[in-house]
Amino acid sequence: MNKNYSRRDFLNTTAGALGMLALPTTLTSNVNAQPADVEINRMECSHAWVFQSAGCNVFALPDVAGDGVLMVDGGLSAHADVLVDSVLDTFGKDRVHTLVNTLWHPEHTGANDRLGA
Repeated sequence: MNKNYSRRDFLNTTAGALGMLALPTTLTSNVNAQPADVEINRMECSHAWVFQSAGCNVFALPDVAGDGVLMVDGGLSAHADVLVDSVLDTFGKDRVHTLVNTLWHPEHTGANDRLGA
């Protein structure tokens, strides 16, 4: 059975092969990554703050009612404790009342376990 390959078939096959070639390097770098002491960088934006170096940019805003902090994204789980402590210290609060995850990726959901407990 002889099939004629179109340009679309060629591009799909090539893209899939390149993706498979890149996969082992991506998995290896994530598996071998050691959670080191991380320093959270903070940048003030009016009444809110952006926290960096936790695996992604995390946006935090104090609650107007005064009972906690709203966080957008949670960084990597290896840095969750340092990140949450930094957020709470910055605002002088004792809890995060709301965490919004913009994606399901690990670099966005790392603080879910700590804050959900």
